[in-house]
Amino acid sequence: MTNSEPIHDPLNLTSVALELFKSRSIHQGASPRQLAIGCFRDATAFLAAADDVLSGEIDLSDEDTNPLDPAFAPNLKKTHPINLMSRVWGDLNKVRDVLDELEASPAADSYEPLSWGKPEVNQARALFPAVVHRAKQVSTRN
Repeated sequence: MTNSEPIHDPLNLTSVALELFKSRSIHQGASPRQLAIGCFRDATAFLAAADDVLSGEIDLSDEDTNPLDPAFAPNLKKTHPINLMSRVWGDLNKVRDVLDELEASPAADSYEPLSWGKPEVNQARALFPAVVHRAKQVSTRN
């Protein structure tokens, strides 16, 4: 897509929404109409972000330097896995340490140092590897 093409062209919006619909239609749980509405919402958000990137309002290189996640959950403890990997309360070294300990004990259903039960341990096992991998990617670029 070039800068001269209109981004919010109805055909472009429909094309992006259709691609989303095709990729999501294999998942059950939503009616086709609800799925289509969600796809159009997501396509609209995508095209708005594309506008901002192409106009220079969003500089992707600036946002790519922090491996921690911008999202956090203020309603959860600061030691919850989501908050531990967040830019607000997170700590990359702690994420690495916890992941190392969890990988060393694959059968563990709890993590006592942070008072985690099975749900938190499972979340950490699912999410922390991506944060650590992202940190490695960022460090090799700089």
